[in-house]
Amino acid sequence: MGTKIIAFLLIIILLCVVGAVIYFGFIQKDAPPTPVQQWGEKGNKPGQFLSPGGVCVDKNGILFVVDTGNNRFQKISAKGETIALWGERGADAGQFDKPERIVLDNQGNLYISDCLNNRIQKYTPMGNFMKEMGGWGYDDGKFHQMLGMAFDSRNNLFVADTYNHRIQKFSPSGKFINAWGTEGTTASQFRFPMDVAVDYQDNVYVADTQNNRIQKFSNKGAFLMQWGIPGSKKGEFKEPVALAVDDDNNILVIDKGNHRIQKFNSAGEFLLEWGKEGSKQGEFKNPSDLFITTEGDIYIADTGNNRIIKFKKYKSLFGEAKKEQSPGLVPAQPKATLEITPDAAETPEGTPTASPGAGNNGSGSSAPPAAPEAPAKTM
Repeated sequence: MGTKIIAFLLIIILLCVVGAVIYFGFIQKDAPPTPVQQWGEKGNKPGQFLSPGGVCVDKNGILFVVDTGNNRFQKISAKGETIALWGERGADAGQFDKPERIVLDNQGNLYISDCLNNRIQKYTPMGNFMKEMGGWGYDDGKFHQMLGMAFDSRNNLFVADTYNHRIQKFSPSGKFINAWGTEGTTASQFRFPMDVAVDYQDNVYVADTQNNRIQKFSNKGAFLMQWGIPGSKKGEFKEPVALAVDDDNNILVIDKGNHRIQKFNSAGEFLLEWGKEGSKQGEFKNPSDLFITTEGDIYIADTGNNRIIKFKKYKSLFGEAKKEQSPGLVPAQPKATLEITPDAAETPEGTPTASPGAGNNGSGSSAPPAAPEAPAKTM
């Protein structure tokens, strides 16, 4: 009798364990990532930020942060140590006026959108100025307060030319290829697009910020689909300002006005959300950029809280996340709107030169002497 009771109890325990695994691993196939580390606090010393607008991470885990309010960018180790910083306010090479976003090309060089100077500046990983492109205007290759940038698999650069309500595409050497978009609310039109991302099929996603939607295009600019409407429910947006593609080809969107991150698959179906307004763990205040590493770690520029937060991706062993149709989902139209302009003249590569404020733990003239380490917290 005792053996039968023990066997019965073991079966009950086994069923409970299997049920728990199924529930947490299958029914809850996707879960918010876990915050594991953060850097920064308000200020102008090394390792401090004033409304950080952009972040990216190189293959060695080194962070590059656009410190927008201090008109500089910082290089920070994975442990939170300030390696170097560069920049000061101005319009010369190596100076900035409200820098916003930063991306890496396939050689590890840095591209920074120098917003109010209406140009993109290119730097080596060591912070040496290489060249600039753009200038104010409406013509091909010119910008009006551009923000987000992204590279495709061929190292072509896409730029969200925000106040010109268009996307521009450039060759690896900086030569203008084509552009598409005008101000409006129909497919292939934009209202102040703030970011662009490219997936593993080289499709292009645009954060159509003031239209509160995401639009998807082919690499040449042919409209494919869109999703999103104004609001705070799942799949709705209140100023989507930044995009990133993870290793599963899912799209993560910073929903700035709702102080959260939303995750969608490449068909625009809602998968997951996390975050709310605040300054505690897992909370945000007007976040403005994100970066996803090849390992799946997610870095968020939590702008209003003057910090960068690192999240570890949650991975399930049991299939995909539950999918929900997003509001405002519109499939491809019969005829895509596409503006193609002949190639412009080649833009020569610049010779790297030292940038203002360059040097280990050095700062621009407006910043105090460097401190040895950035404020960092491990969660």
